[in-house]
Amino acid sequence: MIDSLSWQDLAQAKRDALKNSIPKNWRLEQVPSPEHLQNGVEFVESNLSPEERQITELPLEVLRPALQAGLVSSKEATLAFAHRAALAHQLTNCLTEFILEDALRRADELDIYLKETGRPVGPLHGVPVSLKDLFYLEGTDTTVGFAAWLNDKAMIQDEAGVVKILRNAGAVFFVKTNVPTSMMCAETVNNIFGFTNNAINRFCSAAGSSGGEGSLLALRGSPLGIGSDIGGSIRLPASVAGVWGLKVTPGRFPIIGTRSTDPGQVLIPSVVGPMANSLQALEICTKLLLSSQPWLVDPSVVELPWKNCDLPSNLVFGVMLNDGIVHPQPPIEQALTQVVDALERDGHEVISFSPPSHFQALTLWLEIMTQCAGEQIHELIEKAGEPLIEEVAAIFGSKKGERSAISVAEAHEQAMGLKAYRMEYERAWNETAQQSRCGRAMDGILLPNTGVVCWRRGGVTYQGYTPPANVLHFPSISMPLAKAEPVPQTHRQNFLSSIDEDVYHAYDPDMSRGMPVGIQLMGRRFQEEKLLAMAQAVEFSCSRASLTRTKACL
Repeated sequence: MIDSLSWQDLAQAKRDALKNSIPKNWRLEQVPSPEHLQNGVEFVESNLSPEERQITELPLEVLRPALQAGLVSSKEATLAFAHRAALAHQLTNCLTEFILEDALRRADELDIYLKETGRPVGPLHGVPVSLKDLFYLEGTDTTVGFAAWLNDKAMIQDEAGVVKILRNAGAVFFVKTNVPTSMMCAETVNNIFGFTNNAINRFCSAAGSSGGEGSLLALRGSPLGIGSDIGGSIRLPASVAGVWGLKVTPGRFPIIGTRSTDPGQVLIPSVVGPMANSLQALEICTKLLLSSQPWLVDPSVVELPWKNCDLPSNLVFGVMLNDGIVHPQPPIEQALTQVVDALERDGHEVISFSPPSHFQALTLWLEIMTQCAGEQIHELIEKAGEPLIEEVAAIFGSKKGERSAISVAEAHEQAMGLKAYRMEYERAWNETAQQSRCGRAMDGILLPNTGVVCWRRGGVTYQGYTPPANVLHFPSISMPLAKAEPVPQTHRQNFLSSIDEDVYHAYDPDMSRGMPVGIQLMGRRFQEEKLLAMAQAVEFSCSRASLTRTKACL
């Protein structure tokens, strides 16, 4: 097919197929421009029936028992979320697949089973679930933003391990969501589907690489989404969308059946994880995935079932107001300070944490991500004859051979440097016991997700706060705890770096108004249960303190 059709023809055919898969009565005659409709939330709500709105505004922890009890049918839920997803896509360009026919067939099967047996199929009986476009799902493309991977439908035996687990639990897959070409940049844009806008401010970016999931969830087009993260690809989109996102320790969730341009790179592996509009949804998904014994089907998974976590009544949090590279813009700094104040009022201890250089972590991350100089990326681009998007070219060069792959000896040297950095960080964490009043090392670290409130394509962004967790193999969660107020900029003349100065001058109080501010909480390896429990404590303290929150956050 690629030999006979241009990439433009292939991409247009895919876009047409996506558009035609949306029922005609759900298509907007004219999509409002960002100038006429900046925030899409109220617009989407106004195009739904009261029943659809009621169903789609239920968080997973409420929707799930309603479906299991038959109070809401799987078909009703699927239609309601599909309608909302269709509207979300037309506003933000967040989808790559709209598989309503298959989803309704599955929903009918689940409804019949519940009626005949009185029992749900599993813990996610009838729950619509969205998937980032890197998971193999039967009958759908998994393009990862490459025209060369169009018209390559997955078979049932190809399906991702996570997909199989969720399907057996009763999930209904109804959409897949947009990603950047190769998933190796922090903007969601490719030549097939184009650019994904932020749902809260359509002048802005959805970030990446799980940007399609972020915008879909922000507009409540799905009760549960599954993304992936190798340098912030769950946490950054979750942060700018005002939703929750969990990045786990490598080896906790199955990664088998996901498509990648560098599957042999294992020093800093990609991980999959849930994104949703509630913290409880992340916990439900985590418990479900671990209860399925994923280590029996994916050898990269550690045999470590869910373990209940009893937290001390008073937690110790380390806080990083900046990473030594970029000082976050005022609304982010204000939000993080408010979180610290809320925790201290509830009796938790917060100490300043000065870690080993995060610049060193970023350097290690970039060196390892570019070990092979993006050879497969360039080969796939050349195969279809499409241009390489600027964001990926900036990392891997504009054409094959422009940059060179490293030698085996150099790769070994990187591995040794990575090991040394992790040991240094663990020592620094342990030494915080000498700093805390209770004599206990910090339980988790609070820090920004990004230094920039409004991400705009071609504008100033900063994604350096998230890769250190990937380098360290630490779990990390993005918590939608606040929305930006137009805080004035404090005059500064001394800057941490050139990018710090750029971030400072790029701050626009008016553009930032009302944008979500996500705060990152980082834990230690294989402590996902503790991390989720700590996030619950943070959310509780912030709720008591009445922090201003985005509409997307419940």
